[in-house]
Amino acid sequence: MKYLVLIVLLGSVKYSHGQNDSSLFYTKKINWNSFAITTNYISVLSLNDEAKKIITLNAKAKLRNLIKCLSDKNKVVAAHIILTQIIEPDSAKFSQLYNYAKDSTVSSVEYLYNKLSWNWSESLGSKIKKTEMVAIKRYWKRKL
Repeated sequence: MKYLVLIVLLGSVKYSHGQNDSSLFYTKKINWNSFAITTNYISVLSLNDEAKKIITLNAKAKLRNLIKCLSDKNKVVAAHIILTQIIEPDSAKFSQLYNYAKDSTVSSVEYLYNKLSWNWSESLGSKIKKTEMVAIKRYWKRKL
């Protein structure tokens, strides 16, 4: 009986550690390509499979790893989207504003998702201001 309890305890510790490792593995991989915005009649923001995997993990380190990602300009938007879907999915409001060039082509787009804004332009790609990153990190640290 003692051995059975020990095996069960060791197995649960190993499982928990494995979940934490998975959390770190997946959060290291998130970036601008971890989500997509598709537009038909309405625009829809969706996460890729690896980003969705973070949401399903039961790891305690998951939130801590996502908070660390908020300091990385290449991870902050994806981390924020994931945190929103975990902590406050009812606040997941998404909008976009198109800016047009003189020839009526889209020159840039301003996105807003649950209090975080970032821009895309054909010449620069996706960009986020440092002030936005600081503000959203403060927001999540207060929440958690």
